Amino acid sequence: HGVSRTDFVTDGRAAYYVLEVNTIPGMTDLSDLPAQCQAMGIPYDKLVDCILHSAVVGVPSDAAPAKTLASA
Repeated sequence: HGVSRTDFVTDGRAAYYVLEVNTIPGMTDLSDLPAQCQAMGIPYDKLVDCILHSAVVGVPSDAAPAKTLASA
């Protein structure tokens, strides 16, 4: 539950390689996750509420992440 960030690189052809999975992505004013949510019309407070809610209650297994954040 919650959010994570996965970093990839590609060899320029068809192969992608996972560099790391960050289970605690940044939540500062300069971080990507809050900026991406803001671009979707989701304010910071609602993002934090959604993350906390998913940790306590859980997210339905068939819910898409964007749908979950937007509908919470």
